[in-house]
Amino acid sequence: MGKNRDNRSLWGGRRFAAAGLAAVIAAGLAFGSVSMNVKAASGSSTLDKLKEAAQAAAQAATQVSEAASQVAVAASQAAGESVAASADAQITMTQDEVKKVSAALNIKSQYGFLLSEYTDVRDVDLNEIFYSGAGLKEPEDAGKCANFYKSLRLEDEDALDQMDYVVLTSSQISSYLKKYTGYTLGQMKTRLTDGNNWYYVKKYDSYICWHGDTNAVPITFTEGKRVGNSYALGYLFGQPIYDAQRHLVMGGVVVFQYDGKNVRFISNDWVPDK
Repeated sequence: MGKNRDNRSLWGGRRFAAAGLAAVIAAGLAFGSVSMNVKAASGSSTLDKLKEAAQAAAQAATQVSEAASQVAVAASQAAGESVAASADAQITMTQDEVKKVSAALNIKSQYGFLLSEYTDVRDVDLNEIFYSGAGLKEPEDAGKCANFYKSLRLEDEDALDQMDYVVLTSSQISSYLKKYTGYTLGQMKTRLTDGNNWYYVKKYDSYICWHGDTNAVPITFTEGKRVGNSYALGYLFGQPIYDAQRHLVMGGVVVFQYDGKNVRFISNDWVPDK
C-alpha cells in the first residue's frame, strides 16, 4: 500500500454526543475566532447537558455567521471593492445556492484545496491537490516515465510494481495552478516534492507519485456568504482529519472567487478542536 494516511482515518477513540458534536462543529467553522469544547459538569442530568450543548451550539452558530461575513468582506476588498460597498452588497446564501456553488468545489479536480490550511493560496499543500491526479489526464508517455523512474530505483522495483502511480507534466501542473490560483508552479511558495512521495523525472519533465490509496474525504458545505463574485463557504469533513499539531479538524471556511464557471481560490481556514 501507499504512504500512511492516518491523518484521514482515525477518531483516536474519541466520541461525541450528537448535540456536543454540533457545537464543536459550529465552533470549528468560526476558523479561529472561537475555541470551544462542550463539556457538561459531572453530576448534571442528561437533559441539562443537552440544553447546555444546544445553547453553546446556538452561540457558536452566530459567531460562525459573523466570521463568514468578515471573510466575505475581506475577499471582496481583495477584489478591489470598498468596505462600504462590500458590506452593503453582502448576501447570505440560501441552502440551494450553497449547494449549487459548492458543486464546483466538491469534485476530484478541486477538493484538494480544502485539505490544507493557508491564508495565501501560494502556501497550499500541492501534494493534497495532485495526490489523486486532480482530474487531469495523464500524459501519453506516463507509462514510459514510470518505467524509467523504476529503472533508477532497482531496489524498489518490485514494491513499485504493486502500487498505482500518478504522472503529471510540469506544464500540466503549472497550467492547472494558473487557472485555479492565478499563479504558475514556479510562483508557488511550496514545492510538490517537499516532504512528499513525489519525484521529478527530468527526462520527461514530469512529476510522479507512487501510492496505493486516495486522499478523498467526504465534504459537506453548510452555509455561505457572498459579495459580488467573492464567496466564503463553511464546510464539514465527513471523516476526521488532523492538522500539523495533531489537533482534530472538523471543518473550515474556504474563500474563493467564482463567476459561474471558473473558480479561483484565495484562502482556506481550519479550526482544530483543541
